[in-house]
Amino acid sequence: MREFRVFSTCLDRAVYPVPVTWRGYASSSDVAIRKMESEAKSNGWSVALIVFVQQRRVARDKSLVEIKA
Repeated sequence: MREFRVFSTCLDRAVYPVPVTWRGYASSSDVAIRKMESEAKSNGWSVALIVFVQQRRVARDKSLVEIKA
């Protein structure tokens, strides 16, 4: 499982553009986009543009994660 962020522009019911960042877990970027689209529709928005999809692997053992400043 990977952690994703999907950056997009959605349109609200008044057709006003709203920048949206969806964060969640998915098996692939396509699944992450589908989850984001589903959540946007449940809020009454339509997806106008997918700007960027970012992914990060999630370590099972948190002690293996290295944080660099």
